[in-house]
Amino acid sequence: MTAQAEATNLHRRNTECRNRSIDVRRGPDEAQGRPLYPERPLWLRGDETRLEQVFVNLLLNSAKYTDVGGDIGLSITREGDEALIAVRDTGIGIAASVLPRVFDLYVQGNPSSRDGGLGLGLPLVRALVECHGGHVTAASEGIGRGSEFCVRLPAFT
Repeated sequence: MTAQAEATNLHRRNTECRNRSIDVRRGPDEAQGRPLYPERPLWLRGDETRLEQVFVNLLLNSAKYTDVGGDIGLSITREGDEALIAVRDTGIGIAASVLPRVFDLYVQGNPSSRDGGLGLGLPLVRALVECHGGHVTAASEGIGRGSEFCVRLPAFT
């Protein structure tokens, strides 16, 4: 990864985010024999550690709520001036009543299922993405139908 360092103070908190160019292209999906990622590197400007936190959280949630044998996918595309990174799975899904609040503090889709967390991960994802000038959305066709989380971030040109 290549980096351009600049200091930025976000949201008047004592949080210093270093602006970096991060290559999010990783390689082909060998199991499917098709590329998941753009042909050319797609660069993001942001704090590498915080962006890693975002995607690790989303991928771990997918793994946590998808049964063995289920599918978890990651796709990276460029749409205009934005990078679109989508994490989708065939897991337990999200109830329609919970979906509008899924990024709110302490909200849990099904606290009695699996290894229910504290309801802090997705609010953190949203806050970190917004600190980077992006936004995140969640979609699900309901319980048992999987979910998809889409992160849009400004692409570095």
